[in-house]
Amino acid sequence: MGILDRIISNMATRREIPWSGIIAEAVAIIAGILVAFAIDAWWDEHNTQDWAAAQLLAIRDEFAQNLTALDEIVRTHDSNADKLEIIVNKIRKVEYGDRISASAAAWQAVPSADSN
Repeated sequence: MGILDRIISNMATRREIPWSGIIAEAVAIIAGILVAFAIDAWWDEHNTQDWAAAQLLAIRDEFAQNLTALDEIVRTHDSNADKLEIIVNKIRKVEYGDRISASAAAWQAVPSADSN
């Protein structure tokens, strides 16, 4: 018996295709794939929410550190401003005092009306 004879013999004794079983298997496979996609999407969303929460906590901590650093900078600037104000006041006193001394000397150098 040759190959062609066997093919013809198999075609002659061909069985009925169990469509209901094939459809049931296809539905089960498709349902399994869809469930796997849904679980994967849920897991991705879960991981995204965890990542976002971690990022928000990191931002909050960084803001707290920045506020602490800014408080220190403000204290330093306030201290420097106070010191600068003291220096400026001393300079003004010296300048004002020199002007008074110079004015007094000038008045002393001016001949008085009595000396005429």
